Amino acid sequence: EFLIGSQTIEQKIEGEETTTVTKRKKTPGGCGPFMCTLQAEKLAVIAAHEATMYALAVGENTKLAVMAKRIGDAVEAEVHVQRALRQKFEERRLYNRALKKDQE
Repeated sequence: EFLIGSQTIEQKIEGEETTTVTKRKKTPGGCGPFMCTLQAEKLAVIAAHEATMYALAVGENTKLAVMAKRIGDAVEAEVHVQRALRQKFEERRLYNRALKKDQE
């Protein structure tokens, strides 16, 4: 587990999501749609993986902005993959339902 202060990354992300959702109810905006789409554990793994891979690839000259961009791109890609999987699952479910009706 990765720690930020006394909290794990998952706990920190969950806290931010809760705060942002509360803020969003009061004012439009809040966090980006991707932050609230994925589970905190998945966001933590993506962030840790991308940060580690970038730091290992670049070495001592790591730039925070570039690292943040890479993490953001990875999160966005994961959201798109999850949407595609959900859509494929829904299409398969509808196909199976239609097939079952035809057999009856």
